Amino acid sequence: MKGSTERCGPLMLGLVVLLAGMFCLAGTPVEARDYDYWYVTENGGGSGATSDDPAGSWDLRTIIEVSADSADQVRVAEGTYKPTSADAPDSVDQAQSFTLAEGVTVQGGWAPDFSERNPDRYVTTLSGNIGAPASDDNSYHVLFCSGVASEDNIGNKTRLQGVTIAWGVAGGVLSGDVGGEVDSDDYTDHWGGGILLSGDSSPIFEDCTVSDNWANIGGGVYCYDSSPSYSGCTVSGNTAVGLEDMGEGTGGGMVNNLGSHPTLTDCRFEDNRATLGGGMLNYGGSRPSLEGCTFAGNSAELGGGMGNDDSDAVVSGCVFSENRAVVGAGLVNASCSPDITGSTFAENEAERYGGGMFNDRGHPTVEGCTFVDNRVTYSGEEQPALERMSRQAYRRALSENPQGPFGAGGGMANERSSPIVVNCTFSGNWANFGGGAMLNMDSSSPVVTSCTFTGNTEASTQEIGSGMFNVMSSSPMVTNCILADEMNNEIVSWFLSNPRVTYSVVFDSAPNELVGTSSHNTSADPLLGPLADNGGPTETCTIAADSPAWNSASPDIMIAASNDILDSDISADQRGEPRPFGDGYDMGAFELQDWSYAITTDWTGNGRISPDDPLVARGGRVSLDVSPDRGYRITELESDDVSLMGEVTDPAAGHTVVFTDVQANHTLSASFGKRSYRITAIEGAHGSVVPSGDIRLSFDESQTFEIAPDSGYDIRVVSVDGRGVGTPGSYTF
Repeated sequence: MKGSTERCGPLMLGLVVLLAGMFCLAGTPVEARDYDYWYVTENGGGSGATSDDPAGSWDLRTIIEVSADSADQVRVAEGTYKPTSADAPDSVDQAQSFTLAEGVTVQGGWAPDFSERNPDRYVTTLSGNIGAPASDDNSYHVLFCSGVASEDNIGNKTRLQGVTIAWGVAGGVLSGDVGGEVDSDDYTDHWGGGILLSGDSSPIFEDCTVSDNWANIGGGVYCYDSSPSYSGCTVSGNTAVGLEDMGEGTGGGMVNNLGSHPTLTDCRFEDNRATLGGGMLNYGGSRPSLEGCTFAGNSAELGGGMGNDDSDAVVSGCVFSENRAVVGAGLVNASCSPDITGSTFAENEAERYGGGMFNDRGHPTVEGCTFVDNRVTYSGEEQPALERMSRQAYRRALSENPQGPFGAGGGMANERSSPIVVNCTFSGNWANFGGGAMLNMDSSSPVVTSCTFTGNTEASTQEIGSGMFNVMSSSPMVTNCILADEMNNEIVSWFLSNPRVTYSVVFDSAPNELVGTSSHNTSADPLLGPLADNGGPTETCTIAADSPAWNSASPDIMIAASNDILDSDISADQRGEPRPFGDGYDMGAFELQDWSYAITTDWTGNGRISPDDPLVARGGRVSLDVSPDRGYRITELESDDVSLMGEVTDPAAGHTVVFTDVQANHTLSASFGKRSYRITAIEGAHGSVVPSGDIRLSFDESQTFEIAPDSGYDIRVVSVDGRGVGTPGSYTF
């Protein structure tokens, strides 16, 4: 596991068996032998047979290639290793790459003496920087595998563990821009600067880092007709660059193409960039499976975090945060039907459409997800001019604009798409011009069921759907939902759009708001709690027991009265709690349970506890932050009348209280007081400071010190916290 420390005991070497062939290493020519391990250090010069006689960096590539017949594991100490050979260490043949051998584990992160393994401390880097530093003469691919299976014929796994792969420059694109020249005619040389996998390869990558690589397609990784697995890996700082005759730069972090089926668990994609798919791009019938992965800070024109094009990806329990794009900052789905469950889209920012997600001609299933604080912030010239028009002129201008309304769909935007959105929460999303939470345009027909929309905003003066904006013949079906956003006009529909809204709370709605078919709706306050951890993989908003949403959802939870859109009824809410509980279903993503328990919070001024008075399902978990204001500290903290002050390590920094496996109501109370500060006044000889010694002051209090020299003396210097402040006769804090 990444960051762990492993210590090895005495090495028990078995019988040494002479095999056919001989391989020349940098230090001593050695025969391929039946070792348990090979040992390699950056400056070694030995045979590599023992930890006391390690081979050197130039030998690593050769050792890996022969190890399939000679060892179970190649242990690599900290250092930087290049795919050049001992015979030609200065070669700039850019086709040189490391590879993996079937059934062999290549394990980085070892101490130079192999006494312990800690990949965080002992960084092992496979580098493509074979030529001049940071130039176009680097290896096209640091690691290249073709037809390498996940295990050998006796079940030994093919693994790369605890290694950093960096500075591959596929096709010489480091300084290239669209229209630039490339230095290879082989199109595969422009794929996968860090890793290129092809020919049905399926190696296993564990706790590896792929960083600072460049390519036209797949800056970090290009996976072609292959099914590798990744666990605990980080893909960061990679770039896909558009080149003349090669097309746009796609998949800054990773590309999966031609039926690839990679599996990714607990991986992180961060600060990668491309034109399409900043963090990852999947296309060509690929079907990656991702669980517990994070996409953060990636950027692209289309699909900042991830792009799926003709790729039915499976995404579960993932987080898309702070990604940037023109369209679809968090995730883009085009012409595909991915499954996205239990995931969070937070603080992503798009310029035109889909801060959290953009769907184009697709049929994704989005279930149990939370879209929070995503934004669309178009700042071009066209839209502000429209914004100043009358509503009639605005509609007319939009009808003449085939691209639709810019700056719309803060949480999700759908174009010619029919996604199924079930048990999701949209909170705090924002758009310039329509659809704070959701935009449906160009004949989109999403099915939105048992979802909660709260605190979303659209900022135009046109009041065009803080919750949902439907335009250009779109026909969403909204059932068993709660829409309680920041302003009037929750659902607005223009240009032949005809939504069907039934069994829903549309809070504070205008009389003409629900254009289309509507029935069994209410405009009463749904009495929602704040977005919080109420159990389950994503944050939700509770409803009160006297909410109009309680037990008021459609008796036909199948939704499609004459249209079988869902295969089965919704048997659980967003958290996984059972539906229905009691006499009927609740509207929205949260099903109130009779065994939901309250955490009652109480605090004095000058600080707060958040969230305030959360509800927790039986057996659930909730975290509450106790936060003093600036200049204050926690003076008392009690849960169920039992002091928790012994657990507070820094009263001024605040504290988090976690309730787990909740089986009863609880209380949590806090008091806050001013912090006190010590001022120590020290006077030198031949003068005085009044007052002197240690003085205690509370936050916001002042104290003046009088400084006087004895007769015949002057003040030489006054220092405050080690810094001279001149020679004043007094100083006030």
